[in-house]
Amino acid sequence: MSELITTADADLVDLATRLRELRWSWQFSDFAGLAADFGWNMVSTRENRARFDCGFGHASGIARGNAGRVQVMELPVTGFASQDDAGRDALNDTFARMTAALTAAFGAPTAKLPGTCSEIRWAGPEATLRLIAGSVRINLALATNGWLANNDEAIELERQGLL
Repeated sequence: MSELITTADADLVDLATRLRELRWSWQFSDFAGLAADFGWNMVSTRENRARFDCGFGHASGIARGNAGRVQVMELPVTGFASQDDAGRDALNDTFARMTAALTAAFGAPTAKLPGTCSEIRWAGPEATLRLIAGSVRINLALATNGWLANNDEAIELERQGLL
């Protein structure tokens, strides 16, 4: 098994702070400029989606939205973990470490969602910072509160078998 590549805690906190403090138009037409400010390399853009390299490979980051407005940006903060016990342990340990670093910087999370895709959230007035542990990597995301409320509702309806 190879070692899990991760973002250093200080770099994670810096990126998360910049995302939380971000004040911009949320228009896809402005996303290339935002990406340049963050040092990300644009790979592809469409009306409601942009892919960019944010340090973890070609098209590793994604911005999605609707009607020309960005609703969520998601960026990996780890490489891919091996799909074995050692990889899962490394991912879990890294998620705990990253959660502790962000909690030290921003205070207690506003939500903790355990499960196969664990998530920790810090809500802001317009957008919510999310640390998401998937099955093979950890992502940092910024989502508008409106998009997040709709997404949460859809997940709940699906859980109830109504979708």
